Amino acid sequence: MGNFKFSIIIPVYNTEKYLAECVDSVLNQTYKNFEVILVDDGSTDNSPKLCDEYTQKDSRIKVIHKKNGGLSSARNSGMEIMTGDYFIFLDSDDYWNSNSFLNNLVSDCLFEKNTDVIIFGYAQYFEDTGLKIDYIDFSKKFFGKNKEEQIKSLIENDMYQSSSCNKCVKSMLYYENDLKFKEGIFSEDIDWSARLLLYADSFDVMESTVYIYRQNSQSITHNKRKKHIVDLKNNIKTIVELSYNIKGEPYYDYYMNYCAYQYITFLNCVCCVEDNEDISKEKEEMKEYAWLLKYHINRKTRLVYLFNKFLGYNVMLSLLKLYLKLS
Repeated sequence: MGNFKFSIIIPVYNTEKYLAECVDSVLNQTYKNFEVILVDDGSTDNSPKLCDEYTQKDSRIKVIHKKNGGLSSARNSGMEIMTGDYFIFLDSDDYWNSNSFLNNLVSDCLFEKNTDVIIFGYAQYFEDTGLKIDYIDFSKKFFGKNKEEQIKSLIENDMYQSSSCNKCVKSMLYYENDLKFKEGIFSEDIDWSARLLLYADSFDVMESTVYIYRQNSQSITHNKRKKHIVDLKNNIKTIVELSYNIKGEPYYDYYMNYCAYQYITFLNCVCCVEDNEDISKEKEEMKEYAWLLKYHINRKTRLVYLFNKFLGYNVMLSLLKLYLKLS
């Protein structure tokens, strides 16, 4: 089996309560050829000390202490010093639930394949209730033989989300392309994952839920601020502009469905904005992007497309808001 080296990049900010569970879920892997890069992003709790203590326990652990710059800045700092063949992000309040995760990556997806991007399942873990919910259904078989077929399978089966934490990425894609995160914005994963679709030549999936994403019971419907909406709007415009580079490519329509899905994310977030935030300009501006919904390849985008087609933009938003309240 190939001796691939993994770089596990863990941004750390005031997560002393969860850091040990996170880091230990990597150190306990049965596959041992990896490095852990802990990026202390200006933490003010005991996290910096815990990071330094880990370097004394395991020589594969590196620590960066930096001024607080946000999640994107921390991830970028980690990528700058990584030495692995592949890299994976893991947030410091989350963890992996399988000690054989890396071993399975190599045996199932990398050995004899040398895949560019491998996608794996993740679950939302609500700590206050103990509830775990699988977020992506990977029970369907994945048979794509080339990039077009692979992206088609991912999009049709809702297996390509914007999260950067459920992807194992070949490091060469970072070195050969502009694969840094935009800093100082929310929803930075949207643009980053869109560029992965363009740059990578091959994709694969692991049919298992590995990543445990810690949340609280209010996290899905909590109020958004205007900056969330503005950043989402700008991200959608960016990924639509990227599509101009791939017009004529056989996977173009599937990429546009990814854009449409992010447009739905925008609509959902609009329904969760705090009452004192004026986003009327943003709502009206993005009304002009409703054409994205014509790329309704999977079930979710098709449903919103039909609401918009027969009921109109404003009624569709009202129904989405009601649905979010009821759910």
